Amino acid sequence: MAQTLSALNDKLNKQIVKEKSKLISKDLLGQILMALVFSPLAFSINFGLGACFCIPLLCFLIERDKRQGLFTMLIITLLTLFIDYVQVLNLIIAFVPLLFFVHRENNDKINYLILNLLGLISYTLNSILKQTDINFMQLIFICLFISAFYTIYLKSLEINHTKKQFLFKEDVYALIAFLFNLQIGLFTINLYGFNLGLLSMSLTIMFLGMTTTALNTLITTFLVYFALVFSGYPIQGNTIIPYLGVFSAFLPKENFSLKTFCFFLGPVVIYYLGYLTGDLLGFFLSNALVTTVYYIVSFFCENHLLNILTPKYEDAKYYQIYVENFREEVSQRLLNFAELFKTFAYKSLESSAELMKLDDAIEELTERHCKKCLKKELCLNCNHIKTYNYFSQILKEGEEILNADKNRFLDLFSMYCFAAYAVINSAIELNQEYLLSSKTHNNTNLLFQSQLQGLAQILQEYAIEVHNDYESDTIKIERLRDKLRKAGVNIIYVKANCIKPKNLDIDLGIRNYEGHHDNLILNFLNDLFKEEVYISVLKTNKNLTKLKVTSKQVFELEFGTSYIGKDGSRISGDNFLKCEMHNGNTVIALSDGMGSGYSAHVESKSTLELLNKMLQTGTNDKTAVSILNTLLSLKEYNERYSTLDYATINKSKGTIDFYKIGSAPSFIIRGNKVIRIDNANLPMGHSGEIEKVTCELMVNDIIVMVSDGVIERYNNINKFEKTLVQILRTSSIQIAHDIIRAAITEFGGKIPDDMTAIVIKVNPCKNKLSA
Repeated sequence: MAQTLSALNDKLNKQIVKEKSKLISKDLLGQILMALVFSPLAFSINFGLGACFCIPLLCFLIERDKRQGLFTMLIITLLTLFIDYVQVLNLIIAFVPLLFFVHRENNDKINYLILNLLGLISYTLNSILKQTDINFMQLIFICLFISAFYTIYLKSLEINHTKKQFLFKEDVYALIAFLFNLQIGLFTINLYGFNLGLLSMSLTIMFLGMTTTALNTLITTFLVYFALVFSGYPIQGNTIIPYLGVFSAFLPKENFSLKTFCFFLGPVVIYYLGYLTGDLLGFFLSNALVTTVYYIVSFFCENHLLNILTPKYEDAKYYQIYVENFREEVSQRLLNFAELFKTFAYKSLESSAELMKLDDAIEELTERHCKKCLKKELCLNCNHIKTYNYFSQILKEGEEILNADKNRFLDLFSMYCFAAYAVINSAIELNQEYLLSSKTHNNTNLLFQSQLQGLAQILQEYAIEVHNDYESDTIKIERLRDKLRKAGVNIIYVKANCIKPKNLDIDLGIRNYEGHHDNLILNFLNDLFKEEVYISVLKTNKNLTKLKVTSKQVFELEFGTSYIGKDGSRISGDNFLKCEMHNGNTVIALSDGMGSGYSAHVESKSTLELLNKMLQTGTNDKTAVSILNTLLSLKEYNERYSTLDYATINKSKGTIDFYKIGSAPSFIIRGNKVIRIDNANLPMGHSGEIEKVTCELMVNDIIVMVSDGVIERYNNINKFEKTLVQILRTSSIQIAHDIIRAAITEFGGKIPDDMTAIVIKVNPCKNKLSA
């Protein structure tokens, strides 16, 4: 029993010791040390503005950690007893209401009102105690200072700091404001002829030029200067601050040696020019001291300090510039290769006799127009290759150079040559004299030329695609990432597949995904891209959730198809493709090979396989179809061909784009009305410019795409349209079957050709989670 009581007594004693030790825990000690860091604020009462400089920062501390704010108030009040005990009552009247009336739950306007009232009351009481007049400009300054700094601190408070890995823009502003708050009181302290505030603020501005953006540096510099001027406190040498800010902001960040040189000599030169006043020796010594400290710290810590206070998405600006320059360079190289193939294409048809005639024509053209031209040396020496290419193309084309499709070339040539139109007229005349008689070429050369021109066209299409269609928007994505992280979303990656309007396609990876994140993400995206979006969960693996963000879709599609080979054969010369693109668009393609049977099947299948590979590269519709048409034109056997009926449906815009190359008409059934989409292009590999037909879609529309075997036996296309209207509007598959059945009936039960019908029903969209 005695042993049990003894053990219990020891246990109680240990608990008492632990509780005593907890009175001075690490957290408490840290808060006291932080309060000591904030203690220089006490010296700001010497400005004669009351607690004006203390109120915003103390309010921020109270809202973030009330105990930290309380300790800071106590330290500042105790220190004020030694500085100017008369001001203690003034501080207490300003500080106590902060503890009881300012809360994060309050409306922001109420907090602004309370803080400004406390600042004005504190200033008025200070004026009464010091028996000084109330200055109207100082009243305005107090209200502006408190409102501005409280706003900066408040924005920083709104960030969720629990899962943060780097500084945000709001953090940078709050940190700069915090540094100013701490140093403002030091301007009232002079030690051995040096103003501590001026020394510390000068050093801070020097380092801001290295650690943050030029704009942040300039704004901070001029805010500090105007705050010192309008506070009314006499500080000798404060006019140096704007000059230091300009040097710090605009001199190269990395070249700290140049900055040191300018910081050292620049202010002295400005002093001798009469823009600075005060004691020269004291001014020179203080500036030399600060500059020396700056150089030593920069020399040893440059890599750690450089851009440390730059927000994440600010770095993205430089990345975007790099990407755009790289894209432009790649595009230019592709165009250069295209030009190379074009040159080879022209050369492939030229015999030695023709080249001699061309050289004679160019020489005569030069003699007529270039001999007295001011640009003669530039064109014939520096840019002789470019001049030769221009002249040779104009001479070869002759009158065809004036066609509408050559307008771009004419514009470029008129910018290059002073006498462009006179040169063109002479070239047309010389073309008839020298070159028209020599335009007979064998088929082999013509085929080789067409192949080279086809390769050149492919490279040109890709160059335009690279340069224009994939415009970088890195900053938007970085801002989205930053906003989500500020809100506490642990975002792992953001992949922007497409950020074109109404074609958004963004992949997100979020760790520890929670239900309330949906509306948060949707609201951010809605504000950022100015359109409504959908979010769908792709998959969840352990604690990582993958999301897909797409533009809001107007409708959903129901796809159905029916096909049959000639004479009921299993093998059909028709093939079709349906794929969902990364941007949410749906692509449907129907290809009809020449003839029927296995060879036609292979022809149409290879066409669609090439198309599918093209689409997988991310190429847009028109480029994909144009390149495919060019590739098929490169075949050595032009006697075989296939058609292509290509449609892409944008479910966000509510539109459908048709590209028809030798294919049968397509139809949109809208109620009792049928809209026919026709195009008279030749088959694949034989067409020139591919035209696009765009139609607006409506809910309950039915899109019908058929091969020519379905409609070629109809005497009148209007009869087929009446058949479409009469078919019952059941499922899309059933409608496709009914179209084939109606065609066979029309042909008297025979199947004279391969038949394929594709039907897409436009249904109302079932709402997913959307903004």
